[in-house]
Amino acid sequence: MPASTYLKISQDINQTFLRFDGIKLSDKSFEFPLYYGFKISYRLKFVNPRTFVELEFIHSKVYSNPEQIVRAVGIYRNALVDSVIRFGDIVQNFSISHGLNYAILNYGYKVGLKSYIFPFLKFGVGISVPHFETTIDSLSFERYEVNDFVVQFSCGADFKIYKSVLGMVELKYTSGEIVNVGIYGGTAETFIKMFHFVFGLGYSF
Repeated sequence: MPASTYLKISQDINQTFLRFDGIKLSDKSFEFPLYYGFKISYRLKFVNPRTFVELEFIHSKVYSNPEQIVRAVGIYRNALVDSVIRFGDIVQNFSISHGLNYAILNYGYKVGLKSYIFPFLKFGVGISVPHFETTIDSLSFERYEVNDFVVQFSCGADFKIYKSVLGMVELKYTSGEIVNVGIYGGTAETFIKMFHFVFGLGYSF
């Protein structure tokens, strides 16, 4: 569930330098391409048996609705703008669908309740690799880029299903800026904050 955000665009090609505020986003997690992720954890027994490090990859997504009303401030085709407009009048598409990818290194703390449920807390830092997709004034552009840092806070629990097979539920919060990402004839910037509720299966070695 992504929070509302801003989009700043700089296009020398048509003398447009605008900031849009109040952009509502959706995630469409169960529509193709699907939201997914995976992680590999390692217990730090030499530090504390309850601590662990983890490598995690998250493939999330965000979409904007061009019909929404937003505030636009700046310069549009060399003319000053400061007004409330329909987003799609200038930006026909702003999405990150293939996707908003994160590679994160986590550090966590896990405890055992009885012998089959294991709550945990974790914090992580990583990088974003977004597939930024825009159509601005009918000029489309998209590509993957290694971009800025992202931070993650998370809590959840693992629980035994059968022998070494585990189930997992987790609530996570990610926050990260995307800067100087390519658009047609220029660059863009935004900030994505998102809550994720995830579930899945794991295996303990």
